Parts: sequence; C-alpha cells; structure tokens
Amino acid sequence: MAMILFVDDDELLHPLVGKVLQDAGHSLIFAADGERACALAREQPFELIVLDYEMPKMTGIDVLTHLKMMGTGLPPVIMLTARGDAETVQACIGAGARDFIVKPFNVEELLRRVTQHLGAGQG
Repeated sequence: MAMILFVDDDELLHPLVGKVLQDAGHSLIFAADGERACALAREQPFELIVLDYEMPKMTGIDVLTHLKMMGTGLPPVIMLTARGDAETVQACIGAGARDFIVKPFNVEELLRRVTQHLGAGQG
C-alpha cells in the first residue's frame, strides 16, 4: 500500500509498530535518528512519515525543517511526542506536521491515523 518512514530513537518500538503497519499492508523503513531520516528521505520518496519529537542530534522539528528545505514536497507527517502541552503541539503543527500522537500511544490508534492521512493524501 504505502511506503512509510518511521523515525524514533526508541528502537524497541520498531518491531511493534512494524508488525501493526506491515500487517496492514504497508512497507516500512526505520530510522533511529533524524540524520538517518533525512538521508533516507533524500534517497527515496515516502508517502507518510511518523516522526519522534525528541531525539538526539536532531529533533523532529529539525527534521521537518530539513525536509522542507529539500524542496521535494513534504508528505503527511504524524509527530510522536511525550509532551502533550499546547506549545509543543503548536510547534509540531507550525513546523509542518499534520497530526500528533502523545506517547505512550496505542498502536491501533497509530494505524487509524496513518490510514486517515494516507486516505487524505490520495484525494
């Protein structure tokens, strides 16, 4: 169905999220930091990015800024954050994220949001 980039420095999430999204028919590529995410995005287009807000080296906001500067068009981005405060949410949306999910999150909720944003992008 869709090629998704999942970026999170908590590599324990990768198999769990991978199973749920792959069982739904999506292809996933994982990155454990923002630098790797940016490198992968230069190599190939993604239909959706699930991006952690707080990571070493580059924050999720830094990654969004870099991806927008690439000029290839930003796919829908769902930001994952342990911070649910209004300031963080506004920063994510202001940087270009379409949605956010507060950690810890339910993988079924993530799947619902992924499906929602992929459907909106195909309209």
